[in-house]
Amino acid sequence: PWEDKNGKDDAKYIYPYRYSGMWAWQVYNWSNKLTDQPLSADFVNENAYQPNSLFAAILNPELLAALPDKVKYGKENEFAANEYERFNQKLTVAPTQGTNWSHFSPTLSRFSTGFNLVGSVLDQVLDYVPWIGNGYRYGNNHRGVDDITAPQTSAGSSSGISTNTSGSRSSLPTFSNIGVGLKANVKATLGGSQTMITGGSPRRTLDQANLQLWTGAGWRNDKASSGQSDDHTKFTSATGMGQQEQSGTSAGNPDSLKQDKISKSGDSLTTQDGNAMEQQEATNYTNLPPNLTPTADWPNALSFTNKNNAQRAQLFLRGLLGSIPVLVNKSGQDDNSKFKAEDQKWSYTDLQSDQTKLNLPAYGEVNGLLNPALVETYFGNTRASGSGSNTTSSPGIGFKIPEQSGTNTTSKAVLITPGLAWTPQDVGNLVVSGTTVSFQLGGWLVTFTDFVKPRAGYLGLQLSGLDASDSDQRELIWAPRPWAAFRGSWVNRLGRVESVWDLKGVWADQAQLAAQAATSSATTATGATLPEHPNALAYQISYTDKDSYKASTQGSGQNNSLYLHLIKPKKVESTTQLDQGLKNLLDPNQVRTKLRQSFGTDHSTQPQPQSLKTTTPVFGAMSGNLGSVLSGGGAGGAGSTNSVDLSPV
Repeated sequence: PWEDKNGKDDAKYIYPYRYSGMWAWQVYNWSNKLTDQPLSADFVNENAYQPNSLFAAILNPELLAALPDKVKYGKENEFAANEYERFNQKLTVAPTQGTNWSHFSPTLSRFSTGFNLVGSVLDQVLDYVPWIGNGYRYGNNHRGVDDITAPQTSAGSSSGISTNTSGSRSSLPTFSNIGVGLKANVKATLGGSQTMITGGSPRRTLDQANLQLWTGAGWRNDKASSGQSDDHTKFTSATGMGQQEQSGTSAGNPDSLKQDKISKSGDSLTTQDGNAMEQQEATNYTNLPPNLTPTADWPNALSFTNKNNAQRAQLFLRGLLGSIPVLVNKSGQDDNSKFKAEDQKWSYTDLQSDQTKLNLPAYGEVNGLLNPALVETYFGNTRASGSGSNTTSSPGIGFKIPEQSGTNTTSKAVLITPGLAWTPQDVGNLVVSGTTVSFQLGGWLVTFTDFVKPRAGYLGLQLSGLDASDSDQRELIWAPRPWAAFRGSWVNRLGRVESVWDLKGVWADQAQLAAQAATSSATTATGATLPEHPNALAYQISYTDKDSYKASTQGSGQNNSLYLHLIKPKKVESTTQLDQGLKNLLDPNQVRTKLRQSFGTDHSTQPQPQSLKTTTPVFGAMSGNLGSVLSGGGAGGAGSTNSVDLSPV
């Protein structure tokens, strides 16, 4: 255990990771595995401010300092030379073929929110969260939308892997058992029973298209050019552990990838390829059942892609919100100094000039850099080649990407991302009901819908109050600027968050874009930039420019995977500016003044108020207009002409 010597907490100087949320989660996991004094296990539904919750641990340095006495570590130093060893501790009961795994079941089931982890609704929900699929372009052969063309390889021919026998060629994305992390063992996690595919036998070959994608800090495709054959493809480790030359069958066959091993000699740790030797210690567990993977090691600790990771629900939420800090190994070295303080920042220049200078994180957000994996997947049917099309008929979450044709690589897509620095305390109340999963984000209630039986091409993130079955509101979900239609939220008498939406702004946007498209000679009608809307204050608008960044090993004409595309903010405002702007927008005096103007009591020259359409009744079944309620009409005043314009509010 760490000791407080001379009034100094040595642990504080070991590693920036020490005070990150992932560190708190890891200690939390260890405390459950290795001691009988765990933190509160029900951290998902628990009040974020409870002193024994995970949320409190993440934000409370004092609590973090008190946790290590539950976990036994080796000697620590400033940069933690034995980091691998510390993160790869074996379970208290070393797994063997005779291990009674039922002993661990209660520990795992406690992390689920009231239902069994395996086969649960939440498990099915998270299966549709996009990440690296296991053998399929977009997941486990779940039915998706039959789009224009099958995913293409860089050579222009169908890969033969991404398609399935159901006639639906672009399955929705899913989790897989790939242990994305610092020491991902590609062979072990892709082979045999570790990877199951719904309705079919396990595939032992990575999808050719997926080889172009970042798999966290694991392996990435470093093919010199698209003209080379698959046999020349090599996998370069993003952690600086050497290269894996390809030979034999198709690129990505895990049988041709050697396992990562570590060897310790004194205080130095080295990584070697090959079979385990006496002086080497494997970083993977060799006797695990296919339905259970321990999380007390580095790959799984950093990976919520592991389907059997009991904490992946919370990891997903925090990863989605960009609140999981990930250390960057910029140097690519594998020694004591690999994680340097000056490397823990994102440099546009470095990334633009040479992709090897910076290891992109696997998920979440690092110093403002949005997760490229989520971005790429949410675009919809992204191709591995320019011969395909990105279709607006199968949009991604919060995106509107223009149609592409041929080798067009100039189109941009508007992306809506939270502009405020959400903390874990802003997230709470994960609720799973039927085929939806919801959680509270600040004043919003974010809902993911239709996961078990998804509509064609629909993987929905919607704000409460939108009904995807309504054609008008469906337009709003995929609008270029959905916030332009937002008029406010309130909590109804049932305690549910409801929102008011005015589609006029969205329709105006569509009309403007259509008019611009009609006069545009370009093959891709992107239209001019839409004017900003006051409600955009709470958002940072980012865009992906396909030509902004290309791998240094590829020519200018290469249509790269969007994983390699630079994501940069279109307009950057500091958190303090955003906070101040929101305070001004929500200032009671401002709201009171605007309401008086709306009601006509201020005798100002206010334009004629417009009727607003609410998606759900506020008070009573007959009330379809928020203005009737605010004007005192109540449920019986639904037909009143005293409507209220809430746009200033």
